[in-house]
Amino acid sequence: MIKSIIKSAFIVCALFALTANAEAQNGKLFKKSKFNGYAYSSKTGKVEPDSLFKTGKGTIVLDGKTIGYVMSNEVYKNFKLTAQFRWMTESDQNKKRNSGLMYYVAKDQEDALWPSGIQYQIKTNSTGNFILLKDVSLTVHDTIIGPGASINVNHFSDAEKEHGVWNDIVIEADGDHVKQYLNGVLVNEATNTSVIEGRILFQYEGSPIEFKAIKVKRL
Repeated sequence: MIKSIIKSAFIVCALFALTANAEAQNGKLFKKSKFNGYAYSSKTGKVEPDSLFKTGKGTIVLDGKTIGYVMSNEVYKNFKLTAQFRWMTESDQNKKRNSGLMYYVAKDQEDALWPSGIQYQIKTNSTGNFILLKDVSLTVHDTIIGPGASINVNHFSDAEKEHGVWNDIVIEADGDHVKQYLNGVLVNEATNTSVIEGRILFQYEGSPIEFKAIKVKRL
């Protein structure tokens, strides 16, 4: 009986240790109300997120005159990212609104506009496209695409909602197999990605946009 209790306790402790280790390896995009990362622009360099943009618990608001991004400190591999976004303005200059959510951004590269990685493009009539930056490659429908400096891979279907309405994004990154969803629709899928882990980045390209309900779950 005592041996059984000890064995059970050992198993529980082992499972707890594995879970804690997995969480430590994956980290969190937000720690309480603070974004676990930094902001960057060519004007400011690397700065605290809230000195360039606005971040809160599961929320990022990208606005202003300075183009840049918010980058996670943590590296993620085998994850599911969910978020919602909506555009914040209808001014004429933003008819072709442009932003993006990047992943698999290598930890060891220098900050620049824009770093190497895979972008889930968020853009008028193009939301859900893959943008492959700085020599990233992948396979779509048995066709190898890339590498190159900046390569666009069109989405399968247009599922973006009308302006001002919240849109749901899901990215499932399982090693070299990635899927991108928009409002419940699979809009892009690729295999054999040349990168399989990295940081997560929210882009600001001059079109005011807000993200909320941002979560990352380990697969």
